[in-house]
Amino acid sequence: MGYGNQKLIYLKGGVLENRPEFDSKATDKRRKNFRIMLSRYLSSPIPEMKVQILLGEENFTTQTDEYGYFSAWVEPKQEFELGWHTVTYSIKDEEGNNYKATGEFLIVGNEAQFGTISDIDDTILVSHATQLFKKLRLIMTKNAKTRLPFEGVAEFYQKLKGKENPFFYVSSSEWNLYDFLQDFFKVRNIPKVTFSFAGI
Repeated sequence: MGYGNQKLIYLKGGVLENRPEFDSKATDKRRKNFRIMLSRYLSSPIPEMKVQILLGEENFTTQTDEYGYFSAWVEPKQEFELGWHTVTYSIKDEEGNNYKATGEFLIVGNEAQFGTISDIDDTILVSHATQLFKKLRLIMTKNAKTRLPFEGVAEFYQKLKGKENPFFYVSSSEWNLYDFLQDFFKVRNIPKVTFSFAGI
């Protein structure tokens, strides 16, 4: 998830291999949740990979760092309307095969009164962050459909969001959990997000 205004847009992502698509359900057993979460942590980042960014009709190029992540400030010639938009990323491997993925970015307008910056663990998501064994049990045996938010947080954050106010979330969790958190926020109707992980 990226963000920006009519002149400048910030985009961030990562390139990983050995990372399957995850489709969690509320009925999944602990064993399946464990396998999926383990797969998240076993995926490998690809450093120094050239990444093509397709933003509307314009192309930009960036490259992953030593951890397999990239970030880019781009200045598109076209103007995007306020709200969320799709961006396409593509890479080419050594054999010449192309791979594509899509992301989103938020254009914030002058109508925004403020932005909200929120922590995640034990602020939105019940995590038991200070109790190691409880934390690990939740991470490894439950999924985005079965993890619990704090009561009332979705309604409160939706009121803070209003029509234009953007949300940003910070976490010291690993980037491996990014898709899990996206899914959790969607399922629990918590405002769509731009994440910043303190560990990277």
